Amino acid sequence: MEGQRALERTLDARVKESLGSLEDAKRGKATAEEKLSAWERRLQGLEAEAESLRQKHQREISEYQEQVKQHARTIVQLEKRLPSAATQPPEEERGPRPRETKKDPCKPPSPSPLGLCPMDGFHAFLKEELAEAKQEIQANQAVIAELKKELCQARATMSDVIGELSEKQKAELEEKRGLVQSQARELGLLREKLSESSRMLGQRENHLQATTEELKRAREKAKELLEEAKAAQRARLLQHKGVQTAGALQDQPHPAAKEPPLLSLADLGARCKGSRHEEVIHRQKETLAELRKKLRKLEKEARSSEPLLVVQRGPAEKPEQAREKDPVAVLTVAMGAHQPPAGPSSFDPNEATERNARLEMAEALDLSENLYLSLVRGLSSLMDVEQLMGLRTLKHLPQAERQKVGLLRHKDLDLLLDRIGKLKSRLERKESLLKEYEEEEQEQGGSGPFRGKRHSLQACQSEVARLSDQVHRDTEEKALLKEALERMRLQLSKEKRLNKALKRPKTPAPRKPPCESPKAAEGPREACRPRVPCGGWA
Repeated sequence: MEGQRALERTLDARVKESLGSLEDAKRGKATAEEKLSAWERRLQGLEAEAESLRQKHQREISEYQEQVKQHARTIVQLEKRLPSAATQPPEEERGPRPRETKKDPCKPPSPSPLGLCPMDGFHAFLKEELAEAKQEIQANQAVIAELKKELCQARATMSDVIGELSEKQKAELEEKRGLVQSQARELGLLREKLSESSRMLGQRENHLQATTEELKRAREKAKELLEEAKAAQRARLLQHKGVQTAGALQDQPHPAAKEPPLLSLADLGARCKGSRHEEVIHRQKETLAELRKKLRKLEKEARSSEPLLVVQRGPAEKPEQAREKDPVAVLTVAMGAHQPPAGPSSFDPNEATERNARLEMAEALDLSENLYLSLVRGLSSLMDVEQLMGLRTLKHLPQAERQKVGLLRHKDLDLLLDRIGKLKSRLERKESLLKEYEEEEQEQGGSGPFRGKRHSLQACQSEVARLSDQVHRDTEEKALLKEALERMRLQLSKEKRLNKALKRPKTPAPRKPPCESPKAAEGPREACRPRVPCGGWA
């Protein structure tokens, strides 16, 4: 029994550890999912930022390209205009040159390159702007490369985190599988032990049946021997009686014909108790008066005859002395008082029917009260109500206590009705909410947000049902194991008692008084009986 309890404790501890590890795994999974979602959000933000920067740089590059194209067009146009601009000033200067020659013949002509200076400056300015734009483009490309590098690093870290999480989950899953397999093996061992204990229990039951049959035969033999001893004792008592007493007893056929056994005196004394005690005493007095009259008649008849001299002395003595001398006569008088002569007043069928009706009514009341108490206990256990005070039987209570218990039962009934009403209202409210959700989902065409919740709820309910079934099976197996062990313990104790009783030498037992019950005799024997340890059968 202790080993079984230790095994149950270890199983409970392992189940608790597995549940704790499962909860830790769930919490780790939740934290990992939260981290993963945070990394995903960060990655999405980085990708969005990189996309915006890329679009911005593309727009800037397109603007710079457009500007470069415009600058190139202007440069081409200016280059096209450059030869015409370079050839135009000498042609203009050719016209006034004769006049100047006329005025100043000694002054030489000087070319004027002022038309080329602004074009070269503008061209250099455009080249500088183009170089600056190229530098900005290179800087932006470096920023884009750095952002791409950071994005690749974030993706690599995300993949590493996902791989670590998957490895942890795989390891936890393997641990759970190993634990489940070990529990299944332990369950198989327990089932094998249970089958073996049931087989041994069947063998013990067969042996117990054989021993009970032998005990019954021994009891029957003891009863026969006891009856033979009683008959021999009665025969010896009858041999010691005188001839006159035998004649007197022959004149009284009624008590001698209806002499009961000695063991029925206790039953007759028990019948005298109760409401019929006075009636029985009155009948005893009447029978005593009749016996005295018969004795007086016998005295008168004995005086007329000489051979019956002993009879003439007998009635002269007191009736009390006669009873002291002859115990058989006392027994016959007492039994005659308890068994009056047959007549209209000796047996009343109305009393028998009333007694049977009272017994049936009492049994029906006891049955109804037991059913009521069991029903109230079941309801209180289902409703988790522990403060019930009226769970007492009314069988042996006085009237005041019965009224108090009745008031307590009314209070308990009101409490249970209140609890049931609350549960009913809660259930109706939940049903109405469920109907509303179903109507909304039907209106949305079955594609509402409740479909995913319903699937998850169904999965959770199936998991809860599976776990509850497993727990129920475990509790049933534990209860069966406990019951089998208890029966084996009781059977072993009974077998030891029977073996001791059979091995004990048969000695003539002293005569017990009739009021002593067999249960009282078995009390000290059960107190001295050794306790059977049940640890070996666990």
